[in-house]
Amino acid sequence: MAKTGDEEYSKALQTYFSKGRDFQARYFSLISLGLIGGEKNRTFLMQMVEDGKKLDKAWAALALGVINYHLREGDKNAEIDSAAGALICKQLADNKNPEVLGGLAISLGLLKYAKGADDVLAVLRKNVKEDELAGYCCLSLGLMGHRDAMGEIKTIVEESLRRPERLKQAAIGLGLLGDQTAAEILVKFLRENTSLAAVSAVASALGFIGDQRSLDPLTEMLFNKDLTDIARAFAAVSLGIVADKEEFTWNSKIAANLNYRANTETLTDKNSGTGILDIL
Repeated sequence: MAKTGDEEYSKALQTYFSKGRDFQARYFSLISLGLIGGEKNRTFLMQMVEDGKKLDKAWAALALGVINYHLREGDKNAEIDSAAGALICKQLADNKNPEVLGGLAISLGLLKYAKGADDVLAVLRKNVKEDELAGYCCLSLGLMGHRDAMGEIKTIVEESLRRPERLKQAAIGLGLLGDQTAAEILVKFLRENTSLAAVSAVASALGFIGDQRSLDPLTEMLFNKDLTDIARAFAAVSLGIVADKEEFTWNSKIAANLNYRANTETLTDKNSGTGILDIL
């Protein structure tokens, strides 16, 4: 709700981050500063990336990415924050914690700091078997538009059939880079796989990519009675997401800015998978 000029609110968030006891509230404070934006908040976040503790650095870096992302939403010609990108790249080289590295990588993608692509690739190659981190690195490269990584990410997608977490993020990264074969690979996976986790990841990735060339093969799958029920069901799911008029999935408006640490079963339920945010 606060605006850039409402300094008292930014000051309150900075104070809570510095002195507050609830770690998640402290991290959310950093993201709030990123959403508010402004040079004073940017300076504070830069300081946290440089001097903060491990996870503090990752959240502050994400907040810097949020600032720059929203600046470009308002002005497509807005300059990339090169100083923030260079600082985050330094932290990427100095840290080994996978959670920290994942946050730093995504922040570079949000910044579209293409000069950091080689640094992200180095982390990806070193941690390609760390599914979550590898997926975030692929997504980062896609967000920054580093097309030279297309072949490498495509290989990761092709080798991730039984690694749904890595598959989804890598496929989305590949789609962001404009690879024309991404949807084709995913449709093939959907046809051949029977794992619920895998086909769910494939359906989500297909929907995010939104390639109209996937419509015909998905429609053919839907009516092919020789395929498994689960393949046909998720072909229908993929068709629905690809053809959706909205840019993001229907439940993304509920998920946006959600305090995910205070969820109820209505929102997400790991046991039944029937929460609003669990449904594709």
